[in-house]
Amino acid sequence: FQNQGEMIEAIFQTELLRKVDLEQGPILQVAFLALQPGKSVLFVTIPALCADAQTMGNFIRELETCYTTDITGSDLDPE
Repeated sequence: FQNQGEMIEAIFQTELLRKVDLEQGPILQVAFLALQPGKSVLFVTIPALCADAQTMGNFIRELETCYTTDITGSDLDPE
């Protein structure tokens, strides 16, 4: 790869083409790419049949909350 952008795009295209078996799963697929210390990319793939826009918004907020809690060392609110 010439640069990180090309590498990210190549992995994105690979994840985009990954087949999902709705009967056998897994339905939620995740790929993590560590670029350098403190910089990474998380690819999350889920079929549109399994999550609408509101569900995805909730998922992203929960993921952000968990990530922020982890990096700040604070306690996760059980709600």
